[in-house]
Amino acid sequence: MSNSSCDPGESGGGTLFVAGLPRSGTSLVCALLNKHPEIALMFEAEIHSIPALAWSVWGRRRTLLRLDFWNGVLSRHRIAAEEVPPEVDTADRLARWCYRTVRERKGALWGGEKTPHSAESLEILAERFPDARFIIINRDLAATVSSARMAGREGARFFSSRGRIARNFRMARVLYASAAKLRERGRKVLHLDYGDLVDHPERECRRVCAFLDLPWHPEMAVLEGADRSAVPPGRHHSVVRGSAIRRRPTDGQILTPGEKALCERCEVVLRHDRWRSGAASEEPASPGIAPSVAWTGWKGRWLLFTDRARTFVLSLLPLPVWHGIRTWRGRLPEPSPQPPSPQPPFAQPREQEPASETSGFDHAALMIITGRLPDDPLLRLAAELSRLGVTRTPRLLSGCGELLDSETALPVVDANLTSPEHLHEMATAIRGTGRKVAIAAFFNDGRCSLGLMA
Repeated sequence: MSNSSCDPGESGGGTLFVAGLPRSGTSLVCALLNKHPEIALMFEAEIHSIPALAWSVWGRRRTLLRLDFWNGVLSRHRIAAEEVPPEVDTADRLARWCYRTVRERKGALWGGEKTPHSAESLEILAERFPDARFIIINRDLAATVSSARMAGREGARFFSSRGRIARNFRMARVLYASAAKLRERGRKVLHLDYGDLVDHPERECRRVCAFLDLPWHPEMAVLEGADRSAVPPGRHHSVVRGSAIRRRPTDGQILTPGEKALCERCEVVLRHDRWRSGAASEEPASPGIAPSVAWTGWKGRWLLFTDRARTFVLSLLPLPVWHGIRTWRGRLPEPSPQPPSPQPPFAQPREQEPASETSGFDHAALMIITGRLPDDPLLRLAAELSRLGVTRTPRLLSGCGELLDSETALPVVDANLTSPEHLHEMATAIRGTGRKVAIAAFFNDGRCSLGLMA
């Protein structure tokens, strides 16, 4: 197996990382960049989030299941665990293999990923991928915090925790310090401003093409038609799932006056950090760090440490225990045992179903997708579930291992990527507990029929 970043060919290419704070616009940048035929970025793979010790404790196969349970990295990018070669037994090897697989599937020159969590590990990524290039997304601290808070209110539990100002401030300081060190070492780093990208998408995307030595591709300047298949469901992704490049109208409007003042004091420090990293040409006035800013930095350092420690501990727990903790934190009620359903394997389409037979879908423990899939089956499936009055959100998980409920998400397995034996085994185990298995059948004419397994 090659140890190169992403096996660049004779015509160029390699590995590209898009980094920034959470809610800084990295998703939008990823969607626009992937419209170029020579760029194929993964969406928040975060393969290195699971520590190396987990690979030793649980082995290769179970660690792959843990990664997919963690954030659906394999299933979201339509990679079956069986496809991963046996020699891919570490996070570094898996990352290289995934980047290369996604890149070659598209026939692109550049592979890699976008993830805001790389803000804390930029230097580590630079060491692991010596030829990689980096794009840093800059956005005002208050805007990222307010956007994160709105995402939390919309159901994204990751953003609902307290201390977002401290977390983002600390992450920003680490990000810009790392970017400054990379530039000093001669590594290629490009800064993009979120506001400039929204206001002048063509100009900024042309800068990216020049940075990557690629010809300009006009489709990059528009969001319509972008591939969002790897973007998880959720209202907080409404902008990147839309057809227009725009700001969310709620950004900057939900912070208290005290929080806004603290963000502005922190922003003074970050402006100087951005200049040192090469994001600005003119040096701002040297900031004095107020006690409140210093305390925010130390608080952020502690909160990020506890976040990493929590992930480390969870990754070493048995998967059912990890699932139980995630379910408890989401306050999910366990569905009561249901008698076996007498209805046929495939229910009739929604307009032909009696209303009394639709309530069972909300207690389904697994959804199996069959038939010819549309471009975005999860969106179609979510629409059909909404018509049935089901509030749970579908989430595509690996079709070859343990499929477990995740917060308010309904686990979905693609029958095209799973052997009949595995499907039968999973369905039998779930129905043996009295819970239900649903089936979504997609037809060639675009219809989607939902039913409960008999």
